[in-house]
Amino acid sequence: MEHHVNSCELTGVADLQSATWAKKNSKSYFGYKLHSKMDTEHGLIRDIETTTASVHDSQIDLSEEGESGISR
Repeated sequence: MEHHVNSCELTGVADLQSATWAKKNSKSYFGYKLHSKMDTEHGLIRDIETTTASVHDSQIDLSEEGESGISR
């Protein structure tokens, strides 16, 4: 499995200068978003990716080559 490394993971501290705003429904959020891929059969997290809050979920693809049945 490929592992994605980001600066928050290396330092353990979120960088507020690169955090962004996002709006969901009528509520605003500032910071980061964690995207995850679950193995629903075994209840395990298989992959994660951290992005700024403004990155839409549809822009992140955690599927591996040949993988099917991914639901969002």
